[in-house]
Amino acid sequence: AGEIGMLRDSYKLVPVTVDYIKESMKNVIPRRVELELEYYQVNKGKKRLVDASLKFDELCTTFKPKNFGGNADLLNSMASRGIEPCDVNIDGEIVDVGYTLRVNFHALTWHRLLNQFQFNALVYLMLYIIVGAIALALAGILWGGSRVMTKLRYPPKFHCLETLRLVAGPALSGVSLSLIPVVLCLSTVHLPANSLRGLDGTWMRSTVLDKAKIESNYTGRTGTAILVIGLYMSILGAKVLIPDFQRKRLGERPLPAGLNDTSGEGDGAAARDVWTPAIWRRSHLLWTSMCLQFVLLTVMEYSFSSSWEVHVFQLIVVFKLLQMVLELVLGAVLKETLIMAPLLVVGEIVQIMVCMGAADFTDFILSYYIALALIVAKRLFINPTIKRIKTLMPRWKMMLVRRFTRFRQLSDEEKQRQERRWEKANEAIEMQCEGVEPLLDSLGVYSIESTGILLAPLVFSFLMVMYEQTDVATKYGVEKNELRYYLVFVFFMIPWGLGFDVLLVNATELIHGWKIHDYLSYQHYRFANRTYRWMLNSLNVDESISESLQTMDLMCFSSQYYFLTSIFAIGMMLAMFAVQMFTRSQHNFLGDPATPVVVLSMCLVCEGTRRGMTYASIARIGHFEWPGLWATKQLEGTMDDTVAARLAVGVGNQAGLEQERLELQALNSDRFRTRFMERNRPWVLQHLVDLIPAEVIKSMSPDSIEQIRGIHADLNNFGKGLRRPGDRPDISSDTDDEENERERRRQWDSAPLHVQQVQVAKSWVQRARKRLALSRVIQGTIENSRASSCSFCARKSHQCKSLAVSLAKDGDRDHYALDELIRSFEDEYGEDEGNLDLWKAFFRTNASFVTTCDICMSSASATRAIPREEVRVTRAVDISSDEDSDSDEDREVPFDAVISVDQRSRDA
Repeated sequence: AGEIGMLRDSYKLVPVTVDYIKESMKNVIPRRVELELEYYQVNKGKKRLVDASLKFDELCTTFKPKNFGGNADLLNSMASRGIEPCDVNIDGEIVDVGYTLRVNFHALTWHRLLNQFQFNALVYLMLYIIVGAIALALAGILWGGSRVMTKLRYPPKFHCLETLRLVAGPALSGVSLSLIPVVLCLSTVHLPANSLRGLDGTWMRSTVLDKAKIESNYTGRTGTAILVIGLYMSILGAKVLIPDFQRKRLGERPLPAGLNDTSGEGDGAAARDVWTPAIWRRSHLLWTSMCLQFVLLTVMEYSFSSSWEVHVFQLIVVFKLLQMVLELVLGAVLKETLIMAPLLVVGEIVQIMVCMGAADFTDFILSYYIALALIVAKRLFINPTIKRIKTLMPRWKMMLVRRFTRFRQLSDEEKQRQERRWEKANEAIEMQCEGVEPLLDSLGVYSIESTGILLAPLVFSFLMVMYEQTDVATKYGVEKNELRYYLVFVFFMIPWGLGFDVLLVNATELIHGWKIHDYLSYQHYRFANRTYRWMLNSLNVDESISESLQTMDLMCFSSQYYFLTSIFAIGMMLAMFAVQMFTRSQHNFLGDPATPVVVLSMCLVCEGTRRGMTYASIARIGHFEWPGLWATKQLEGTMDDTVAARLAVGVGNQAGLEQERLELQALNSDRFRTRFMERNRPWVLQHLVDLIPAEVIKSMSPDSIEQIRGIHADLNNFGKGLRRPGDRPDISSDTDDEENERERRRQWDSAPLHVQQVQVAKSWVQRARKRLALSRVIQGTIENSRASSCSFCARKSHQCKSLAVSLAKDGDRDHYALDELIRSFEDEYGEDEGNLDLWKAFFRTNASFVTTCDICMSSASATRAIPREEVRVTRAVDISSDEDSDSDEDREVPFDAVISVDQRSRDA
């Protein structure tokens, strides 16, 4: 009896499933009983029992027949079910109550054994590897097809590890950090319920506390503790998502009519205290999240039904489509993508969880592939199409209005107003289509789905620990020992899912032409060089982006973004599980005397955890060089304090630390800055003009315009006239004339240029910029073409001071060879062609080079651009000599021809 008692409620015993319909029938006797035993043939001499079922057949009723006084109505009811009265003797008594037992043995197939979890862990590990590899291979095929069929002229490179670092690094770190306070709080939920086991669950005390009632109260109070944690996390998440600094931003808006009382007294002053848009937005977010929880709880309850099990694949597709509709609804309600993200993450988690409603484990795996296919369709095609339609909807509405409105009957003022609205709508559409908004939408969808996948193991772990209390897995027909296989599956799919995302991101770049990798690199740089420790504390947002995406862009898809999204989403999921625990245990937490104690104790635990985590995140540990979580970089002087400390204590790789020190010293040196301006002055000048358009200059004051002119002139004259090492002291520097130069700039004519002058200037600037860009990319090719000896005198490098390489024509150095090559390139490919790779290939094919030593370079024969036969040689007798030497008389001095150009001509 002791051994049997130990085996009870354990998985060492195989449960026997009894025919529920016939077993529940009364007044019947089975004449045949079949025991079905299904086993696993482990090896030749060993069988392992897997499942057992008991069936009843050939039933007969115990009611007496009609001729012995039986009830006719009852007998007719049994006859309608195919059950006749049992055999009776002459006295109307049943002759025999015995039955025939038949035992059937069935060997299960490999598929049935897999669904019954009868294999060892290695088999399932190999299965998970195969499932993940197939998903990754399908993503690779998708990327390959996108690469072959892309319409981009210059497709982006495939960034594998770099993209994996940019997309997976912040997500993993942010979600992992969010799990620390959640696990700490959840580890204490049993303490209040255990300490209050002897307390009745109602104020009336009308029931006796039996074992079932004690367990019901324990489950309900545990649910109350989990509800408190969920609500605390939701409120905290809403407060962080909509921080207090936004009160200043929103408070700057004008008050509604009736609230703008400047006197500071009366109803207007009281109303101004009520005007707190940040608090309103938080309340609105929490109310929306509760409404969404109600919808998702309804979906979960429906997933417990047999109808969901039969049509699981079709219903998953429907649920995914409903998620897209939900995204549009939440976008219209909340009007901000950042605060909408946690709510959509909860939808992703519920979608993964309801897949357990499949008939067996293989259907669960197939539902995973269906979800991946829907993710691909949503990211690449459906979501961009929906966003495009949403963007173009204002234009289509105005087109319909203009189509059915009699334009001729409108006044001139109304026509102008309608044209202005039309132009404004088209400008907004153009900004949304060509700007960063589509890319931000795509990354937002990716971040939501990846966060849901990363949080799925936490949800399955919670269901496993709280198996009896939540009763969710039981409703899906999944035993507790079987739930671990689902947990390992969702956990094992994370690395494969990250690889799938990398390929999908690269495929998105090929299909839509979005520079996702470049944008993520830029966001990573922004987050690494931020001013505030917490990104949402910054008041500066990119106002060129639509208002609903500004805070999403501000978070830079960093670990802080994933941390905040995970905290809010976990809070919503815990609240939903708490409601499940209330319904299963039929517990009314509002009528429980222990509720105040549970609520107070869990609030103290949550607040203590928050304070402890906050202190731990900002605490600095000098021994481990821990500057705190999300600490900002502080560079002061010529060397970073952190690098200096590491060098002092000798921690880390000495070569790497020395490289960091040298790089930081270079960044803070004037010599580096001077060389940077020398090399990048054309780029700085170009973007300086782009940043200050003509419309802005017209609205500026004369002093500001003069200041900009001075900056532009300083950049143009950068490095000119300055003394350099080795200059003779008797030669004056141009810096002495800076005041005169500034005075001359003040006297410049500020009259506007004519249209022809502007066109000529723009044409010249474009060609000059193009020449600078083309010449810059070929400098390396020219330097690599340097020969080991001079092309004129055959001197080696050790026989002269230097060897210089330059472009040549007909074997001589030609300063105009680059212009001729550019002209030939434009003749062959067109003047608008600006592909640098194509230009470099053309240059390597057509350019010729010559190497000249410093001795030949000083000679006129090596530096002359005009051929020798075109040079007029002056006679020696025409030049006087102070020494009258014979050598000077025999020397021929070459002079270049003087060329006169009319400044009014086009060539000038």
